[in-house]
Amino acid sequence: MATQVQFRRGSTSEHSSFTGAVGEVTVDTDLDTIRVHDGSIAGGVRIAKFSELNSPFTLSDSSSNTISVTPGDSDITLKGNGITTSVAGNSVTFALDNVVNLTNISSLDSTGVTINDNLLITGVIKAEGSSSIQIEDGLNISGATFSAGAISSNAGISGTTISGTTVTGTAFTMTSGFTATQSSGDVTVANTTSDKDLIFTVNDGGAATEVFRLDGDVSALLIASGKELRFADSGEKIASDGTDLTISSGAKINLTATSDVHIPNAVGLVFGDGGEHIETDNTNLTLTSGGTIIADCTSLVTTTLDVNIIQSTDSAEILINEALRVSGTITGTVTAAQYADLAEKYTADTQYSPGTVMVFGGEQEITQSTSTHDAKIAGIVSTDPAFIMNNDLENGVLLGLTGRVPCKVKGPIAKGDMVTSSNIPGVACRLNTAQYTLGCVLGKALEDYDSNTEGVIEVVVGRL
Repeated sequence: MATQVQFRRGSTSEHSSFTGAVGEVTVDTDLDTIRVHDGSIAGGVRIAKFSELNSPFTLSDSSSNTISVTPGDSDITLKGNGITTSVAGNSVTFALDNVVNLTNISSLDSTGVTINDNLLITGVIKAEGSSSIQIEDGLNISGATFSAGAISSNAGISGTTISGTTVTGTAFTMTSGFTATQSSGDVTVANTTSDKDLIFTVNDGGAATEVFRLDGDVSALLIASGKELRFADSGEKIASDGTDLTISSGAKINLTATSDVHIPNAVGLVFGDGGEHIETDNTNLTLTSGGTIIADCTSLVTTTLDVNIIQSTDSAEILINEALRVSGTITGTVTAAQYADLAEKYTADTQYSPGTVMVFGGEQEITQSTSTHDAKIAGIVSTDPAFIMNNDLENGVLLGLTGRVPCKVKGPIAKGDMVTSSNIPGVACRLNTAQYTLGCVLGKALEDYDSNTEGVIEVVVGRL
């Protein structure tokens, strides 16, 4: 039978006043621990139980690299040569002079396992289920493979292969030229290699097929040949076959711009297959149609309109507000004119106001009248002529030759009186038959005028 050794024992209170001999060991019956005495300190030094250690164990090697392990109810077994321990308070430090092989490292209280230095792993790092692998200060593992779960890094991940996992953090590096960074909710994906592309492909029927790329050489988005840029599933798309660009829409195509839309010279807009198109040569705008070009508008403003036929689609009138210049012949029937007289341009010694009575003479072809009953009378300066002859004459004076024309007069004049020039320059008066000479009649008055001062009435020019 083995020899039994019993130590003196007592409660915690009894130990508080017990000094004991040097090296004596006693048992604390309240705490179920032993105490070691030095012969001077009352109570001695109590040896803590393993379950009372709240501070983690620190495993360190000869280079002061450490591994912290939180104690718990499970056993911790360390195997290897050169393992030494030291105690400081509630902490036990294991010094590791050689490599320690661990089958499993886990936290018993779910707070995590902290590795303060390099961790050499020859197998696979694996996150079970919905667990995650989190690296606070960056991960750089050459030739390692991560699978399943999630990987989180606050610094960067590089030099590794990642499959079937979720990667989170501030930076993600696959190669030396590719980075993915996150800042303030924004994510930046970049190819940092000069003039190289970011290529986006899909598995199309089992084959890797490029859809588009971000071209680093020209800084542009390039859609692969034969591919389309689609907008949802409503039929709107932009496609190219390497030659033509096609824009398709299930409804309208709205073009909004804050400035002009420029189309190059000799490039036209073609409508359908009927030959209708619009084209410019930088001088003329050509509208071509196999049928009729219909301008359905309230007004059409143009400087020059080169057409063969102008007609109204609703049999109403076509109104031309300014001059109509025709290089050929106008054939048709005129049933009405907005103004009243037929006028022709003549050169004059100066410009005269409408209504002025003119005679042939002066330094040019005509000048204003200065004497009464002048046989050289030519007409009245027109106000609003209905038709102009000799229109190309520069600086010419429009002379009303026939029709009703406003005229400067002095009275008395009765409606129907023949009028002629007076002794007031450019002003007409009633014809005095005693002073009549052939060619002095200007026309007939359409209104009464009784004042001796100058006024304006309408006169039918050319009526005798």
